[in-house]
Amino acid sequence: MALNHDIIRIAKKKAMQSNCNYKVAALGFNKKFELVCTAFNRHRFVRKGGSIHAEMAIMKEHPKSIKTIIICRFGRSGDPLPIRPCQQCQTKAIELGIRIRTID
Repeated sequence: MALNHDIIRIAKKKAMQSNCNYKVAALGFNKKFELVCTAFNRHRFVRKGGSIHAEMAIMKEHPKSIKTIIICRFGRSGDPLPIRPCQQCQTKAIELGIRIRTID
């Protein structure tokens, strides 16, 4: 149980660095479930909806060392919100043999 609180605390701190309306953090773990890297969603384009997903950033940066990605979404107030990976992120994760889990 304490591990979940630590994961949520780390994810929230990382997500709040995002300047997007919905703040998303992704935590990448290796096969021993050791935290390897973290990322948050970022604007990619000026237009609405153009962003780089946090989980995709991790998959591009560490495609071989990551086995599990945990994603969390927070509102502007810091409250946790439901989240599911998009189809592109899910497909890429399957190709790489990475499991995406959510905390909501």
